[in-house]
Amino acid sequence: MSLPVHTVRRATINDLGALRTIWSEERFSVGDLEARFTEFQVVETSDGQILGALALQIHGNQGHVHSEAIAKPEHTDALRAILWERLKKVAINHGLVRVWAAAAHSHWEESEFLAPTETEQGKRPEQFQPLPGGWLVLQLKEESAQAISLEQELAIFREAQKAESEAFHQQAQKMRLIATLVAFFFLLVVLVGGFYWFQYIRNPDKFKKSEPIPGSEIQPGMMPPQHVPAPAPTNPPLPKPAPIPPPPPGN
Repeated sequence: MSLPVHTVRRATINDLGALRTIWSEERFSVGDLEARFTEFQVVETSDGQILGALALQIHGNQGHVHSEAIAKPEHTDALRAILWERLKKVAINHGLVRVWAAAAHSHWEESEFLAPTETEQGKRPEQFQPLPGGWLVLQLKEESAQAISLEQELAIFREAQKAESEAFHQQAQKMRLIATLVAFFFLLVVLVGGFYWFQYIRNPDKFKKSEPIPGSEIQPGMMPPQHVPAPAPTNPPLPKPAPIPPPPPGN
């Protein structure tokens, strides 16, 4: 039986209803795949029926083919070939170096996938979780030194961004500390000023200057008066002679 007229396209949110059905039939974790539905390519008939779906998870310059779901088992081989051809073009357009698939599905060995070398295993992204049956890998192109250098530059750029962010955070903390000290100083000035103003309102005479005594002002050009002590007497004054009494009358 030949396939009906169909198109291959990227899944949209309108496909979630049909995708949930075939995911459930395949015993996949529907909740997890719902959040990743944009990774899927689907085969759709002219009347809108979803015949199959296959996903490509992309991380960096590598991809992971996963979650094949076929609604029409009698067309499994044909639908798989159509979906894989579509995903392979998507991977090439994204510049992927290699694509990984589960070794438990033997049909991938018929699609140029091979057992990875030890070097290739070391390059598998940590985001591609270990599988019970192991992995198969398809090398799409050689990993150029330029691509490696670009990744290193991106790593250096991220580190520089992180250091700059930390420096900005420290600078912001210093500015907040300075602003706090300035605000505290102005608050202190306001409190002291308010205290003296309150004292002035209660007792203004206390803040008036005392009036100078008349005549005690020092005129310009005059020396301030100085106290000169009186000289001590050198010799005591002599006593005055007693007056001579007048002679008696008749002599």
